[in-house]
Amino acid sequence: MAFVLAALGDNLDALLDVTIAYPQGTPPGFWALLSGKMNRVVVDVQTRPLEPALWRSDYQEDAEFRAELQQWVSELWAAKDLHLQELKRELG
Repeated sequence: MAFVLAALGDNLDALLDVTIAYPQGTPPGFWALLSGKMNRVVVDVQTRPLEPALWRSDYQEDAEFRAELQQWVSELWAAKDLHLQELKRELG
């Protein structure tokens, strides 16, 4: 993530956050997907704006910036986990 932001940051304004939920339980294997044994898959896409501060410094050399970026990614994952739990409850 840090490499992409450093390389393309000025050209990016948002992140596409894709969540895939399998209402039948665990994710199927490749063959189950190909053979149609999976009845339902829910794909949820959200656009998350990117702040210019995310590429303001050098991830490798700036420990404070590295910690901030890691915290930001951890918060994204935590929000994604909550969203996935909500999706699973709704899909029941």
